[in-house]
Amino acid sequence: MPSGAPERLEETTLDASTWRTIERLREWLDTESPVPPDAARLLRVLKIGDEFGAGAEAVR
Repeated sequence: MPSGAPERLEETTLDASTWRTIERLREWLDTESPVPPDAARLLRVLKIGDEFGAGAEAVR
């Protein structure tokens, strides 16, 4: 299970299958990314922030 994931799956709505899918997607993104891993991680976090801002703006 990824670092930061809840130790007990009962504490979240995400089950083990969901975490496996997330891990596979992360691995795929890492493999296909043309940028260095540290830059890719930063860009992903920035994109999440951008999407959050767009969602917040939509409900405003």
